[in-house]
Amino acid sequence: IPHAYELMGLASMEQIEIHTNYVPPEGAQTLYGSSGEIIGYKGLDGQEFRFGAIDQEFQQLMVDKQAGLFQGKLKNNYEYYLKTLVDQTRWRIQVPHVVSAKDRPWEDTQMGRLKYLSHPNVPSALLMFDAFVQEIPPGGRSGKHRHVAEEVHKIIEGKGYDIHDGKRWDWEAEDLVSIPINTTHQHFNADPKRPARFFSLQSRLFNYGGHGGIEHLEDAPEYTP
Repeated sequence: IPHAYELMGLASMEQIEIHTNYVPPEGAQTLYGSSGEIIGYKGLDGQEFRFGAIDQEFQQLMVDKQAGLFQGKLKNNYEYYLKTLVDQTRWRIQVPHVVSAKDRPWEDTQMGRLKYLSHPNVPSALLMFDAFVQEIPPGGRSGKHRHVAEEVHKIIEGKGYDIHDGKRWDWEAEDLVSIPINTTHQHFNADPKRPARFFSLQSRLFNYGGHGGIEHLEDAPEYTP
């Protein structure tokens, strides 16, 4: 979690990042704000470390300062990694952290009607996950495929079932459907009058290890090449 801290008695401020499991030093005194929230801690040496909201302008100044070290040709291979930190920090600040669903189009694909919210072609802060909404028409079904990455679906509305490697799994609104790795799967809407809709999250990790891609086995009935 990005934070800023100020060393009491000094005029300088430094930007640091603290892991969500960060634990203050043993014996440190926790500092609380007026509303009871944790705002930092005081070390045994008397120095106070204050947690604060991200100062975007200050963070950008830090990135710009570091980037100045890497103008032109790198002097050695080690500096590739130093520059990588600068580049990734700049990207992390500037990339959209919210993708508006209303700005994303529905697409008619071989797998059915999809709205991608996170995808390699959609700028977002996610590098390791694909996310999309799928809609299945009344009494309809999706395409059929399989992939190495596991996948989860949160059912938003409707009722139906999945077929995973030949076995049926029924679902309804608010359920979570888990699809294991390398599983052939297809989605069916059991309601003849209303569409079914679910949100899907899938790991992109395997793409970087040579096991990405989709083995497509059957088109959705509505798909027109």
